[in-house]
Amino acid sequence: MAFNTGNPIGSTDARDLSDNAQNFDQAINGPSTTWDDRLGNARVSLRGQIGYTGTGTDGAIESYTAGLVLPGYNTIILYSGEFYRPSASATLPYTTTATLPDVDSNLVSIGDANLRQDLSGDPADGLGAALVNGVVIRVTSIAAMEAYSAPVGYVFSLNAGGRSGVFDVVAGDFSAELAADTENGVYIGLSDDTTATTKVCRRRIDGFVKADWFGADRLGVIDSTTAIEAANEFCNGSTSGYKTILFAGEYLFSSTITLNRGVVFLGDGNTAAFGGGGEGSPARLIKAASMTSVGIRVDKRAGLHNIGVFDESGASGGGVQVIGNYVSLKGLTSNGHGGGGFGLKVGAISSDAVDFNTNGFYLEDITTAKNTGDGVSIGSDLITSTLVGGFPSWTPNPPDCNAGILTKLDARENDGTGLKVINCFFNVFSMIHCEVNSGYGLYTEGTRDLTFIGGDFEESNTLGNIEDLGVGNNFFGATAIDANFGSRSNVFTRSSASIYDLEAKSSLRGVKSAGAGAPIVTTTENQAIKSAGSGVGFGFYAPDGGNSIPAKLSGSITVEQRSGGGADANTYYMHFNTRRNDVMERAFSIVTKTTSTPSINAADDDVWELGNAGLRWKEVFSATGTINTSDGREKTDVKPLSEIEKSVAVKLKGLIKTFKMKSAVEEKGEDARIHAGVIAQEVVDAFSSEGLDAYDYAMLCYNEWEEEVDADGNITMEAGNRYGIRYDQLLAFVISTL
Repeated sequence: MAFNTGNPIGSTDARDLSDNAQNFDQAINGPSTTWDDRLGNARVSLRGQIGYTGTGTDGAIESYTAGLVLPGYNTIILYSGEFYRPSASATLPYTTTATLPDVDSNLVSIGDANLRQDLSGDPADGLGAALVNGVVIRVTSIAAMEAYSAPVGYVFSLNAGGRSGVFDVVAGDFSAELAADTENGVYIGLSDDTTATTKVCRRRIDGFVKADWFGADRLGVIDSTTAIEAANEFCNGSTSGYKTILFAGEYLFSSTITLNRGVVFLGDGNTAAFGGGGEGSPARLIKAASMTSVGIRVDKRAGLHNIGVFDESGASGGGVQVIGNYVSLKGLTSNGHGGGGFGLKVGAISSDAVDFNTNGFYLEDITTAKNTGDGVSIGSDLITSTLVGGFPSWTPNPPDCNAGILTKLDARENDGTGLKVINCFFNVFSMIHCEVNSGYGLYTEGTRDLTFIGGDFEESNTLGNIEDLGVGNNFFGATAIDANFGSRSNVFTRSSASIYDLEAKSSLRGVKSAGAGAPIVTTTENQAIKSAGSGVGFGFYAPDGGNSIPAKLSGSITVEQRSGGGADANTYYMHFNTRRNDVMERAFSIVTKTTSTPSINAADDDVWELGNAGLRWKEVFSATGTINTSDGREKTDVKPLSEIEKSVAVKLKGLIKTFKMKSAVEEKGEDARIHAGVIAQEVVDAFSSEGLDAYDYAMLCYNEWEEEVDADGNITMEAGNRYGIRYDQLLAFVISTL
């Protein structure tokens, strides 16, 4: 019996202890899912915590028979090793019928039998692998994948050689992408949405697009043109940033492939190879024997990296042609192209209908060997050039193949020239190696202001090592053997080469452009100067303020060695020359001999003046006095002074005074020094007083000069005049009266 004292918790009453014992027994062993404590609160029993109760006495679980009553959704029965309860659709209380529990829709298993049954179902029905997140449906062909009507979220694993990959079913309208992907390299339609208007099966891409995905044959047996073009078009239209196509193997193609703008073909492996590509080059594009056109054309900002381009026997036409600006070619091998085919061309070829803008090209690590045309040709074949005013003039338009770089070129054993550069300017070349070519090692024409740094052209090229027909090109460390450098080209030869091997027209230009009359330095070129021996020199162009170089030198400095006899076997001259009356004339020379004092000599006797009335030397320091010529053989009309002249001499003696120079007073003030002499105007008056003209006598000097301006119109010297006295003449005149 229960006492139900109602004592609060913490009671030590023995009656409460008796009630607790009875309640605990109900909680642990009772058939009900609840029990009441001694304070009247309902509590969940152990059976209630387990959650299920049977149909038998005290909740015992009974085996299935027809007629069992299940009053609640937690009432269970046993059948064939599994427990069943009423389903959510059953009406309670539910009485079992003759229908077995595993097929009775009013009963549901509470074990894993139902799950096992679903997992064995068809994924296409939403069962089987479709029930498990992350499980992949494996297929072996595109067609097998297309046969599925899988919902969004499905994952497929395609195992089909080069096409293999993982695909996700994603939601969205991908009809345009699927239509563009004609070879199903990335997008695949499913059977319940074949046009991909609501979903599509899309390949997972890890950064590179592979030509093999589109059906390209990396063994080079099957024509891969269509597949390569499909990959090219996918990257061209990609809005996801995929622009790089990976090649790994040998791919045969039968028509010209033009890389779309921004697309890069990337080879997987080393491409170093000669001839037909027998040495390495695992990433190779092979022109089919039927081809007669260029193999690969590279458009704006596209690129070929680590790729080899070769010919099957019988193919003709060039290997690679650049037709857009800012193209990047790295690790390119283009060998063995027949029918007069080049290895690499930057710019238009003669069969092109239009010219191309190929400015800003970047070419690195290029190999061209055993081509039947040139190894590398840079510049448009649709442009012709002539020299106008000493510089190239292009027809029909100036070239757009400028401001590019070629570094690390190996051009060898080509039937044409190793490196041909035509109709372009401002390009830079470094580390160029051209050997055993049937044409020249290097050939330029219609070019200006190219720069070549280092390089090895001295390698048995049949027509010559360097044939530079351009203007003002720059060569640093170039060979001088079997080389012809163009007009105004700047040449710094290798240390092992003799500077005397260079022709006079080769040059060293110190200033690239002229402004405000700034000189441009070059070699003397073939212009008439008074030269007794051969040597080298530097010329100076003094433009009129424009940025072009005149056709003729304005001045030059030449150095020569003259062979003499005896102790003076070697005499050296440095000549300073200038243009006068459109003819180069020598002004003076510095001469050094073994046995005599070095001297600075005028080029012509009694022709050149040192300074003038408007631009005077302030002071001349000399160990001895000046020597004035007084050789009777050079004089005429010699006679003594007349009485009138002596009378003037007396007056001149009285005109000698002391004075200070105004310029010295302005500079030094009271410290300006006192000079002694005459006033030129007073000398004029003295002669006039005796009826003589002072201007007839060499002691009096009078000079006038015009205003001078520079190329910008700034006045560099005001017009003016000045009197002067030759004191050696005046004093000789005065002494005659003593």
